[in-house]
Amino acid sequence: MRTWYRMACVLLAVMLGAGQALASPPPPGDTPQAVVVMYHRFGENRYPSTNIRPEQVRDHLARLRQDQAVVLPLETIVGALESGTPLPERATAITVDDGYGSVYQVGWPLLRAAGVPWTLFVNTETVGHSGYMTWAQLRELAAAGVTIGAHSHSHAHFPALTPEQQRADLLTMQAAFQKELGQQPRLFAYPYGEADGPSMALLREMGYRAAFGQQSGVVATSEDRFYLPRFALNEHYGSAEFFVPRISARALPVRDVTPAVPLAPVQGAGNPPAVGFTVTDPQLSLARLTCYGPSGEALTTRQSPHSDGTRVELILNKPLTKGRSRLNCTLPIPGPNGKGPRWYWWGTQIVVPGAWD
Repeated sequence: MRTWYRMACVLLAVMLGAGQALASPPPPGDTPQAVVVMYHRFGENRYPSTNIRPEQVRDHLARLRQDQAVVLPLETIVGALESGTPLPERATAITVDDGYGSVYQVGWPLLRAAGVPWTLFVNTETVGHSGYMTWAQLRELAAAGVTIGAHSHSHAHFPALTPEQQRADLLTMQAAFQKELGQQPRLFAYPYGEADGPSMALLREMGYRAAFGQQSGVVATSEDRFYLPRFALNEHYGSAEFFVPRISARALPVRDVTPAVPLAPVQGAGNPPAVGFTVTDPQLSLARLTCYGPSGEALTTRQSPHSDGTRVELILNKPLTKGRSRLNCTLPIPGPNGKGPRWYWWGTQIVVPGAWD
């Protein structure tokens, strides 16, 4: 097994090009987990909330090399989740949403020069419109080995759609992909990172392998494969101080996450929702676990022994507002000096319906 792993790492380094070659393969982790990062626009300074500057991307790629990260195709990571096969310690994937023209003009040359694989999630309705990529450009990327993933047809707020409308949107998207690319993506990214029970069930039914949100966290088997986390990057959240801790993060080992579906009622007893999880590693000290609310405020947590670990409940003192609310928990990973630069990470994004009305 060890010989096979080392051979695979060498082959992977060759496939990724000299820019990502490693002096020696990192040790395999004990579970399949990986960091997935997400971009939208490249070099479009008018949109700082979704834009990343080219110099920031170059710095990110350089730091991935310095960190000895193994940048893998997203399909490889999903396959490891499906089979339970361990991934390299610093496994990482790069994703881009929406198919803006700047992805082709600015983003792709940067990623191609670095020799890294990446996935582009495309919503088909805007393809060919002003400011977006064309089908010819998407075919060029696909022919060059870029994975084209699904991002819906209309880029609608999926929790605002009925199950029938969700299905119709996906079928329209699939018909466009089949006509223009001759293939059907099997990886999906929710528009705005917003998921609900019907959309998660529908993607399973329609044969997708995995679906991704926009909540912070590390992809692992402890996460629902149809609501996997990604670290969203932009101009404001693209500095080295922000990027480095995230690419070195590890998944907080949890189970029994509540709410199981990331959707909360507008009002009533279910809002604020009961948010919590069970940490399954009995050896993990949670004394320094810190959780944060939607505005970045530190949350009080309630911890109690559980039959298979420690139950952690996040105390929300007021209802979540309409729209998207992100909650995160981090725990420092002890290093040789008693504290390390790495973190266990867990996050969720809960949607309260009504913001799109």
